Amino acid sequence: MSAHARKKAKKTLEQEIIVQDGKVFMLPDETLLYIFKYLNISELIIAGSICKTWRRIAYDDELWKRIDLTYRLLTVRQLMKFLKRFDRLITTDLRIKGLPQGFSKRKVASLCQCSKNLCDQIQISYTNLKHLYMFNFDFRDSQNRAQHISCLSKNLENIHLIQCEMPMISIQGNIDFLMVNNSMNFCLSHLQVLSFENSSCITSLSVSYLPKLCPNLIELNLSKCYRIVRGPAFSNMIMSYERTLRKLHLRQTNIDDDTIHCICRKLKRLIFIDIRECKNVTIMIVPNLHTLNQLQTLLAEKQLLTVYNKMNNVSR
Repeated sequence: MSAHARKKAKKTLEQEIIVQDGKVFMLPDETLLYIFKYLNISELIIAGSICKTWRRIAYDDELWKRIDLTYRLLTVRQLMKFLKRFDRLITTDLRIKGLPQGFSKRKVASLCQCSKNLCDQIQISYTNLKHLYMFNFDFRDSQNRAQHISCLSKNLENIHLIQCEMPMISIQGNIDFLMVNNSMNFCLSHLQVLSFENSSCITSLSVSYLPKLCPNLIELNLSKCYRIVRGPAFSNMIMSYERTLRKLHLRQTNIDDDTIHCICRKLKRLIFIDIRECKNVTIMIVPNLHTLNQLQTLLAEKQLLTVYNKMNNVSR
């Protein structure tokens, strides 16, 4: 070690000794660990640079099981840099939010382009990942394209693509994000929760591929997907989950009473259903909803909910 390096190391050690004289450094590790749980990832990294003791606690496995980066918008380049630097075997929950291209406070910008490299890096850095949340990403038009759901890990149990845009064959006409060909060896057999909330590209035809793609769904969220409409494609898809589906979110979709009738006839295991702001659903469907004996939570318009509750009270 050179003289300059020894002098710098000595100065750093002296500064650390001075800093650690503060009362906060007398707290037990368990207390510091509890406090650090309230820090976001950026704050946690900064805390870890204060001293060796704090670094050991800041990088404790308990604090890295869930990585939430949604408190700030990040470009794909920034995300790639983070994923490579902070790879963790312990991480099971990852939440990221993309920075729109040409982001400005005064104008609406396009979504962040999701590349296949980003999806691959997520799988490399977090091999035990079970829950993935992605906000504001576009899977349609990127040079290094991630145009199919197979770019995500097969081992995921929860996938939330919120306010994201994906290629759909009924819109783009050439590829569908959810279509599984017979030649493809890909199935999300472990997937239990799937959410496309507020993704305007999702259509009834697109979701018709779900039973083959993810046959064991327990919860499906299609809230604010306005292209979801009544018809055999959607009804057949929903009814194929009669043995597994427990929670169904259909808020602000264009389903109608016939769709609800199919749901009530087949999905007897439902414990939760959200049909708020579905303009084509009327109070005439209440008797059908009442046949869902395991239903615990119904979210609907006030008038429909009032009639449903009255019928429940009478039956008791």
